[in-house]
Amino acid sequence: MGLLRLSILALVLGCSSKAPPPKSPEPPTNQAAGEPAAEEKLVANPAPADDPPPPEEEDKPDDGAPPQKPASVTAAHLKTADAVLALMVKLGVDMQAAGSDCKAAAKVITAASKSIAKLKPDIDKLEALTKSDAQAKAWFDANYLSKMMTALGPLMSLAGTCGKDPDFQAAMKSMDAA
Repeated sequence: MGLLRLSILALVLGCSSKAPPPKSPEPPTNQAAGEPAAEEKLVANPAPADDPPPPEEEDKPDDGAPPQKPASVTAAHLKTADAVLALMVKLGVDMQAAGSDCKAAAKVITAASKSIAKLKPDIDKLEALTKSDAQAKAWFDANYLSKMMTALGPLMSLAGTCGKDPDFQAAMKSMDAA
């Protein structure tokens, strides 16, 4: 298993490993600030601003809209996803409170692993769904990914700080076993 059981849980709930490509910077221009671009200088009669966009732009689907929840995602799946997210949020808050105290962080992780172990059967069902149903995975990506990654931030930070602490390592192993 990986270093963090919670990151595995995030993946179980549909978090994709595909990151959006970085935006490329705008190419540099040699025009002075406030000076119209060369293309703007060549247009003799620009279209009025209140003209509707060309029809081909109106017919494009909204690629930024989240996918609709597929019928395969049941109330039980949602309950599990929400419970795991709540645990992650609590873990993140508790990890922030631990500061850089690796012993305190280890206690927080051990307590969280006990809570996660109670959800294991339901997590397994959710994992099976997201592995077998691409629409369900996409829906969980759209609705849970950013929340889970935000919640995991403090744990990830402390893992770098406390990675060699024996109590922290033992707590992480208990998380993996959950």
